[in-house]
Amino acid sequence: MSVTTDRPRAVNTSAADLPPVSAGTRRAGRRSGRRVVAGLLLVLATVVTFWQVDLRRHADEQFLAVARDVPAGQVITEADVRVVRVANPSGLDLVRAEQRGGIVGRSAAVPL
Repeated sequence: MSVTTDRPRAVNTSAADLPPVSAGTRRAGRRSGRRVVAGLLLVLATVVTFWQVDLRRHADEQFLAVARDVPAGQVITEADVRVVRVANPSGLDLVRAEQRGGIVGRSAAVPL
Protein backbone atom coordinates (compact mmCIF):
# COMPACT_ATOMS: atom_id res chain seq x y z
CA MET A 1 0.00 0.00 0.00
CA SER A 2 1.37 3.42 -0.87
CA VAL A 3 0.35 6.86 0.23
CA THR A 4 0.77 9.92 -1.88
CA THR A 5 0.34 13.42 -0.68
CA ASP A 6 0.07 16.58 -2.65
CA ARG A 7 2.38 19.35 -1.56
CA PRO A 8 0.99 22.84 -1.75
CA ARG A 9 2.59 24.83 -4.47
CA ALA A 10 4.44 28.00 -3.58
CA VAL A 11 2.33 30.99 -4.38
CA ASN A 12 4.17 33.79 -6.07
CA THR A 13 2.56 36.99 -4.84
CA SER A 14 3.80 40.34 -5.87
CA ALA A 15 3.10 43.71 -4.30
CA ALA A 16 0.53 44.36 -6.99
CA ASP A 17 -1.55 41.37 -5.82
CA LEU A 18 -1.78 42.57 -2.18
CA PRO A 19 -4.58 44.88 -1.04
CA PRO A 20 -3.54 48.50 -0.57
CA VAL A 21 -2.55 49.52 2.96
CA SER A 22 -4.08 52.75 4.12
CA ALA A 23 -2.34 55.13 6.55
CA GLY A 24 -4.87 54.36 9.32
CA THR A 25 -4.25 50.62 9.43
CA ARG A 26 -1.32 48.90 11.04
CA ARG A 27 0.01 45.39 10.91
CA ALA A 28 -1.07 42.88 13.54
CA GLY A 29 1.51 42.33 16.27
CA ARG A 30 3.15 45.75 16.01
CA ARG A 31 2.92 48.25 18.82
CA SER A 32 2.28 51.89 18.28
CA GLY A 33 5.24 53.89 19.53
CA ARG A 34 2.97 56.72 20.61
CA ARG A 35 0.82 54.42 22.71
CA VAL A 36 3.85 52.89 24.45
CA VAL A 37 5.25 56.33 25.27
CA ALA A 38 1.85 57.56 26.46
CA GLY A 39 1.48 54.50 28.70
CA LEU A 40 4.93 54.98 30.22
CA LEU A 41 4.24 58.66 30.86
CA LEU A 42 0.93 57.78 32.51
CA VAL A 43 2.63 55.28 34.82
CA LEU A 44 5.37 57.79 35.70
CA ALA A 45 2.83 60.53 36.44
CA THR A 46 0.85 58.18 38.68
CA VAL A 47 3.94 57.16 40.67
CA VAL A 48 5.02 60.78 41.17
CA THR A 49 1.51 61.81 42.22
CA PHE A 50 1.18 59.08 44.87
CA TRP A 51 4.73 59.76 46.10
CA GLN A 52 3.93 63.47 46.61
CA VAL A 53 0.63 62.69 48.34
CA ASP A 54 2.41 60.29 50.71
CA LEU A 55 5.11 62.87 51.50
CA ARG A 56 2.52 65.52 52.28
CA ARG A 57 0.52 63.13 54.44
CA HIS A 58 3.53 62.51 56.70
CA ALA A 59 5.01 66.04 56.51
CA ASP A 60 3.86 67.12 59.98
CA GLU A 61 4.87 63.92 61.80
CA GLN A 62 7.97 64.10 64.01
CA PHE A 63 9.90 61.25 65.57
CA LEU A 64 12.78 60.75 67.99
CA ALA A 65 16.28 59.78 66.85
CA VAL A 66 19.40 59.04 68.84
CA ALA A 67 21.74 62.05 68.58
CA ARG A 68 24.81 60.23 69.94
CA ASP A 69 25.77 56.76 71.14
CA VAL A 70 24.16 55.70 74.43
CA PRO A 71 25.65 52.60 76.09
CA ALA A 72 23.34 50.06 77.76
CA GLY A 73 22.51 51.02 81.34
CA GLN A 74 23.16 54.76 80.91
CA VAL A 75 20.37 57.24 81.64
CA ILE A 76 19.01 58.88 78.47
CA THR A 77 19.30 62.69 78.61
CA GLU A 78 17.82 65.48 76.46
CA ALA A 79 21.14 65.73 74.60
CA ASP A 80 20.95 62.05 73.62
CA VAL A 81 17.79 62.40 71.52
CA ARG A 82 16.67 64.79 68.81
CA VAL A 83 13.51 65.32 66.78
CA VAL A 84 13.53 64.29 63.10
CA ARG A 85 11.07 63.95 60.25
CA VAL A 86 10.84 60.73 58.26
CA ALA A 87 9.65 60.86 54.65
CA ASN A 88 7.89 57.47 54.68
CA PRO A 89 7.54 55.90 58.13
CA SER A 90 5.51 52.91 56.93
CA GLY A 91 7.14 49.64 57.94
CA LEU A 92 9.33 51.28 60.60
CA ASP A 93 8.87 51.02 64.36
CA LEU A 94 9.39 54.67 65.33
CA VAL A 95 8.94 56.62 68.56
CA ARG A 96 6.85 59.77 68.18
CA ALA A 97 8.31 63.06 69.37
CA GLU A 98 5.38 63.48 71.79
CA GLN A 99 6.74 60.53 73.79
CA ARG A 100 10.02 62.35 74.54
CA GLY A 101 9.04 62.89 78.20
CA GLY A 102 8.62 59.14 78.70
CA ILE A 103 12.01 58.35 77.14
CA VAL A 104 14.28 60.97 78.73
CA GLY A 105 15.33 59.96 82.23
CA ARG A 106 15.05 56.21 81.66
CA SER A 107 17.98 53.82 81.43
CA ALA A 108 18.84 52.33 78.05
CA ALA A 109 18.22 48.57 78.07
CA VAL A 110 20.41 48.04 74.99
CA PRO A 111 23.12 50.16 73.35
CA LEU A 112 21.57 52.93 71.26
